Amino acid sequence: NNHSAKASARQLVQAFLSYGLQTVVISPGSRNAPLIIEFSAHPQIEIFSIPDERSAAFFALGLALERKMPVALLCTSGSAVLNYYPAVAEAYNSSVPLLVISADRPSHLIGVGEGQTIYQQDVLERHTGMCVHLTEEDMERNNTALNRALGTLIEDSVPVQINIEFDEPLYECTGEEPALFVREEVDRDMSVEKPFDDSEISRFWNRAQRKMILVSGLDDGPSMQEVLEDLAKDDSVVVLAENTANVHSNRFIECIDRVLTGMEDEEKYRPDLLVTFGNTVISKKIKQFLRRYPPVHHWHIDRWRAWDTYGVLTHSIQMEPVRFMRGLPKPDRTENGISGYQKLWLELKEKQCKRHGEFIGDIPFSDLKVFDFIHQNTATGVRIEWANSTAVRYAQLFPWSSGYLMHANRGTSGIDGSVSTAVGRAYASDEPLLMVTGDISFLYDKNAFWHTYVPEKLKILLINNGGGGIFRFIPGPGSSGALELFETPHHYTAEHLAAHYGLKYLKAGDESGLRDAWQQLWESEQPAVLEVFTPREKNAEVLKDYFSYLSK
Repeated sequence: NNHSAKASARQLVQAFLSYGLQTVVISPGSRNAPLIIEFSAHPQIEIFSIPDERSAAFFALGLALERKMPVALLCTSGSAVLNYYPAVAEAYNSSVPLLVISADRPSHLIGVGEGQTIYQQDVLERHTGMCVHLTEEDMERNNTALNRALGTLIEDSVPVQINIEFDEPLYECTGEEPALFVREEVDRDMSVEKPFDDSEISRFWNRAQRKMILVSGLDDGPSMQEVLEDLAKDDSVVVLAENTANVHSNRFIECIDRVLTGMEDEEKYRPDLLVTFGNTVISKKIKQFLRRYPPVHHWHIDRWRAWDTYGVLTHSIQMEPVRFMRGLPKPDRTENGISGYQKLWLELKEKQCKRHGEFIGDIPFSDLKVFDFIHQNTATGVRIEWANSTAVRYAQLFPWSSGYLMHANRGTSGIDGSVSTAVGRAYASDEPLLMVTGDISFLYDKNAFWHTYVPEKLKILLINNGGGGIFRFIPGPGSSGALELFETPHHYTAEHLAAHYGLKYLKAGDESGLRDAWQQLWESEQPAVLEVFTPREKNAEVLKDYFSYLSK
């Protein structure tokens, strides 16, 4: 095979292979040509080519999330690397190891008016674990930098940037591939806060009579299921789980917003001890509640970071959540008998579940009705990816079972790459994947299909309400006099876009049409989009009436 004549390119790819990396998503360019040539010289490396860097990065994020393995990105010089930033920020806040490789012009051409140049070194610093810079001249320094960067990528499960400069000529090849990289152990700062000792854990846990476990955004939810069910046998423990936590039990509080809406005498629901883990919490209501009624102790369990979301964090426990939760004392070791705390929450849950059922049966066709339909008709075994921002919030109003795995980009909660992430997940998954998205998220990320890797098992339910529907519900925009500027109303549909990218297109504007199109969606042997049109004004009205009914 032809290898790049650039020794530094060969060195980087040797390091890539030495650390067990297997996948790279390339956005074509000239400055990164030496690395494109070198990656392609190794048939064992899985290579994707996606021209839009922003979409490419979110596609890589989906692959990394689904496979639970690092994935590399490779771009040319200039603004290309900046287009990676939204996905890098998402990966940083979700502990996903993305390796960003940005090709650069040589240092003497930076800041002198040369084309396609920006200050690339350390440009992603605030949302990566490390940024290193490689040159063509100092191979020994490169070797050390590669070991540090790739060690950080894997050990800390965090994005890393490798910026590598190349001078022209860029396309020359050689048949030689001498060893240029030596893997070595590099001293890394592994100082982390150790969890407090077992006796202290037991004392706090046993003494607290109102223990709340709050969890969201777990890819490994099924491995946590049994642990939480065991802990929930203790009446002093209440488990609040968003559907992206992928844990389910009739003892858990799973529709947090609708349960909290019916809460009276809020003080009695205050926890003594709050235990959190997983990605950032979706429910604004639970965050407001815990800030109004803060616990005495808050433990956050995470290998890499401590979210002090409620301003009362007392302990950051840096270990795997499953291992920590398994080590907690079992219910028979509680000191003060039955607390009634879980029962209090479950009674409220039952009341709100009944109200939900009473309201939902008679509502007109609207966003809420469509989500009820999705909940009632999605077959078990389907993966579901919720887009930001409205879709993932509506989804929390319905109880799901363990027959589904659900995901959403909640590290930064942006709409920018929801569809591209779903495409990456679907490509890497063996099961069918349903992407549920609003029109703004979908249109914002329409380059998600600008490549050849969109699998037939990807099905998209697109709810088109003609704009950013969330702004009609949240307080503020409606009374600002500038609602249209927040909402960005439009008259676009996905029909021509679907035809352009070879997606099967279906549409519906009422419940009967939705039912017929839904069946066709799943019968399709190609990737498909079902666009459901809902009334923009009616949607907000129905949702407000829903929460009003729950609060009676």
